[in-house]
Amino acid sequence: MIWARKPIKRPASNYAAFAFAKAQLLASNLRAMRFRSFDLKAALQSENACRAEKESVGDYLDEELVLEHEISLESSGPHVLKVSESSAQAEPGSSPPHLTARQRRNRRKTELKRERRREGARQRDEHVEIAGYALACAQEARPYSLDDFDAASLPISNPGWVGKGDLPKEDLSSIKNLRLFNWKGRDTVAFLDRKDRLWALLGAPPPRAKDWEEVNDGLVEAFQKYDQSSTFSKEDMQNRRSGGEYGLRDEGISFAGGKTRPGNIAVRGIKNRAALKAFSENRYLGRVLGHTGRLYCTFANKLARESRRVFGELQDKFPEIRLPSHPSIGGNYWAARCLNSAGRAKSARVITKAHADYGNWAPNWCCVTAVGKFDPDKGGHLVFWNVGLAIRFPPGCSVLFPSALVTHSNMPIQPGETRYSIVQYSPGGLFRWVYNGHMTDEDFFSSASEEDLRRWSEDKAGRWKDGLRLFTKWQELLKGDYKGEELGDLSELSELEEDLERPAKRRRK
Repeated sequence: MIWARKPIKRPASNYAAFAFAKAQLLASNLRAMRFRSFDLKAALQSENACRAEKESVGDYLDEELVLEHEISLESSGPHVLKVSESSAQAEPGSSPPHLTARQRRNRRKTELKRERRREGARQRDEHVEIAGYALACAQEARPYSLDDFDAASLPISNPGWVGKGDLPKEDLSSIKNLRLFNWKGRDTVAFLDRKDRLWALLGAPPPRAKDWEEVNDGLVEAFQKYDQSSTFSKEDMQNRRSGGEYGLRDEGISFAGGKTRPGNIAVRGIKNRAALKAFSENRYLGRVLGHTGRLYCTFANKLARESRRVFGELQDKFPEIRLPSHPSIGGNYWAARCLNSAGRAKSARVITKAHADYGNWAPNWCCVTAVGKFDPDKGGHLVFWNVGLAIRFPPGCSVLFPSALVTHSNMPIQPGETRYSIVQYSPGGLFRWVYNGHMTDEDFFSSASEEDLRRWSEDKAGRWKDGLRLFTKWQELLKGDYKGEELGDLSELSELEEDLERPAKRRRK
């Protein structure tokens, strides 16, 4: 176990001093856990090879979802307001006639302050930046080392867009004596590989949010109303991940092999669209989405910036496509969201069997938030099979990790308990489509020149390297370089070439 602490210079200004004081209070809630034998490089290489082999025969490993432009939805469905439309309906200057002049002035001042805060948030979202106190917290983190895992062993397909698939059953059966990581959900824990790459995050609730239990309870109630207002088909209740019967529904944008272009994920039925809209407007969901977005932007900033770049190109090409609703304008960092609920079952017992979400963008983090009323000491643990780790996963907490590369599942809960989950993710097909110049692989091959094909083959072979460069280095975060701009691509490339020439040595026991 290695502990390290890096001091922070005390800022001069009063505002900065206030942010500094908050950072000191928050710093104790962040830890880093290092897996020195975890080889992220080998994982991406392996996934890359499998993906190329599959796609060479036209077999795509993407998730198949029905898109809106492929079916005829009921025209009488409720109109889902865009953020710009909903904000335009509420005029900040309008005040009820019964207010006095002083009350109107005070109200206007409050609205101006809120607008300044919103504008600051919009500016940070536009540039994918984080607040100063969040960075200071990361700089005061206490790294915790573990020497038995290498992130480069994670499986990635050959083209590097998505995951390779689940671990074979024989590999799962060979993993015995899972180690328990007894996460209390009070500290935010960073998982590091032997090259200092931050590859997963256990996200605790915001340290200043003393009412987070109320957030969890409010989401449980919202899920119950959502189930009562929705209908679920047999297909909605079963999928390859299911470890039991529960309902799942996706929203957002997607694209997979066999599709002609990206589009909005279709939600069939007027009642279902209305129920999904009501759930998406829940204020407790908004708090969870805001918090998980900040975690992602802070600890995986390069991944967040690449995601926002791709989403921007998609929306420029197809203005009608919609990212999942989010409380902050431009604050969404994932292309799609999946709600796992009771559905037609008598109670919500969301349990998944061992699987990898290989249709997701390979290096990217997905975000899983557990919601419900269950005892996390007796069930609901998240299992990372690649590392043989069972993680205590309390309700109200979130875990961010590359779900396309890590085979994972969660353990059953006790009778009479309930467990829901909210999953945020980005399909890898969207990134492949943008890279091809806004076209499918088939369209690209039919129109590409010899030079284009040569470059495509070179990029395909080395895409796993590009994925590695998008992972945040822990030392970058400690230095305040959370965007990874100071080290640059050359230092990372030289390290990658060194990895290729000299295999990693295992530490002696």
